[in-house]
Amino acid sequence: MACLLWGIVSALLTEDRYSLKTSHPEISNETLTITLKHGQAKAHFVSRAVKTTRIISYDMHGLFLRFGDHYLLVTTDDSDDVHTHGFAVRKLFIKKVSDNQAFLITDRRGSFTLKDGRVVHLNSIFSGNYQ
Repeated sequence: MACLLWGIVSALLTEDRYSLKTSHPEISNETLTITLKHGQAKAHFVSRAVKTTRIISYDMHGLFLRFGDHYLLVTTDDSDDVHTHGFAVRKLFIKKVSDNQAFLITDRRGSFTLKDGRVVHLNSIFSGNYQ
């Protein structure tokens, strides 16, 4: 019970905004913007293909608990590709490494198969800025 209370209090005291990026050379560039404020989480993900005009994006809205650098997000996902709202639980590790730099490790990445059959293993690590 004390652990849950710690997660709630930490989340309520959190007021951070992150703009993070990762890339897959010659395939795509990805941007993840996350706002964590007083227990509420908002995130916007965009993946832009390098050689085509293909863009994948989705928004997440929900609540979070914070345990130090570890975050547990409970969100709904709004995707361009899927017209339903999906429920998701995500675990994130966000580490601030300087006054305005941070990196994020997520547990929700996998692989993507290209039309030519090549498999791209998606990066689990994003880096960028926070405010």
